[in-house]
Amino acid sequence: MRDKLGLDLEQDTFFAHLLEAHLAEDLEDELDRMRLRALKLVRYLVDVKSERVRSYLARVGACYLRGLKTETVVMCGAVIDAALQEALDDIEVRSSGIRCGRYVSFGNRIEFMGQSGRWDQDTVTVAFKLAEERNNAIHTAPELARGVEEVMEDLVLLISKIS
Repeated sequence: MRDKLGLDLEQDTFFAHLLEAHLAEDLEDELDRMRLRALKLVRYLVDVKSERVRSYLARVGACYLRGLKTETVVMCGAVIDAALQEALDDIEVRSSGIRCGRYVSFGNRIEFMGQSGRWDQDTVTVAFKLAEERNNAIHTAPELARGVEEVMEDLVLLISKIS
């Protein structure tokens, strides 16, 4: 059976061995990178009571360990969104005067956290930055504006400030 290059991998053992060696080297490098990311991830772990938020955090960890940077950012935003949904009552957000659409959005909740004094302006800025990066990754540009390590640090900061 020949492939598109005209090589018969069963017969062309030299090429097959070279390919296997190259792939093994790549796999070894990736496993080493995963090990380093796992060690860093331990530093990011936080004590979260919410089962829903913990399930999102598990997905963040899975994406982060595999080096899926864009997906990690998307899931970091999902963790904060889920944590805010559980921490805040939509009626309270709406009655604060924040202009909401049919649904109370992630941005509405961030705004409420600042307006109500639960978060300082720096924390609100961090949250809006994460929300913007999440939206960009989902809708327009999967390239990240900053490193995933920074985003993970922001996640830990924001989770620690949601009570």
